[in-house]
Amino acid sequence: MSTQRRVKIQARARRGQVFRVEVLEARALLAAASETFNPPSLAALIQRARDGENTAPEGLHIMLQALQTQLDSGPLADLKAGTVNGSDFVTEVQNLETSFEQNVDAQLSPEFPNCDKLLKLSGQRIVADVTSLNQQNSVGLISDTDLPTRAQTAIDSLTGGPLLPLGTPLSAFVDTTKSFEADLNTLVQSLSASASPMLTLADMNTTLQAEAAAYQADLDAALLVTHPKIAAMVDSAVANLENQSNTIAHAGGSTAQSQLTDAINAFDTAILDKTGLFGPSGIVSKALADVNGHDAD
Repeated sequence: MSTQRRVKIQARARRGQVFRVEVLEARALLAAASETFNPPSLAALIQRARDGENTAPEGLHIMLQALQTQLDSGPLADLKAGTVNGSDFVTEVQNLETSFEQNVDAQLSPEFPNCDKLLKLSGQRIVADVTSLNQQNSVGLISDTDLPTRAQTAIDSLTGGPLLPLGTPLSAFVDTTKSFEADLNTLVQSLSASASPMLTLADMNTTLQAEAAAYQADLDAALLVTHPKIAAMVDSAVANLENQSNTIAHAGGSTAQSQLTDAINAFDTAILDKTGLFGPSGIVSKALADVNGHDAD
């Protein structure tokens, strides 16, 4: 083998699986499919919108249902069949979502910027969700059997909620945040010597960053267009949590676990506590009273 060819092979290997190295199996030799979104036409809805009718909810549902169906029949079907591993599954989802965004722009931009952005945010949240699930799988927090089930739930949420592009109730934000915090506490516990799996501080931080990005993408999909100031508060709290985790992970030390617990508690205070963003005395319960989806902040 020539030196040049060997260098090329090594370079390709470095661009491969980031989070774990698997035993080389036949299925790992299959490349991720170059998924292309097959779009429904929105022409009739667009004409009705030009005539003054609010067709946004119908258009959003049609496009997201199509994306959900094609994620099920493409990337998720490949994952369930074992023809791709977790990383290639994520790549297939990314490929399909990129094609989805391109079609959304082609049909809706620049005439309908809000619908255009809502759809793209919904697509981006699925990419963030499956990326987080794959990272959790790579460190042993999610089994190979559980990964497709969790991915199915994430994909189904495109049209089934609980977080929706329009009209998400406050309870959905509360429940989603509680679930996120439960996962964070599991991560912190994974640093204990008795934990199974027991994660290194670096793996814990990488996983926390992926889960935080997914949580932020989920909430942005439901808030960024209709309630941008609320979304900015969520983004700020997530950024603070991510920065603290990075700092703690890089510093190391015997108190890392307790420091991370304090960081999670600070996030909870900002988002879920009595006067936190989604708390019972917080500002969102009043802001989201506008059921028409207009800015209430």
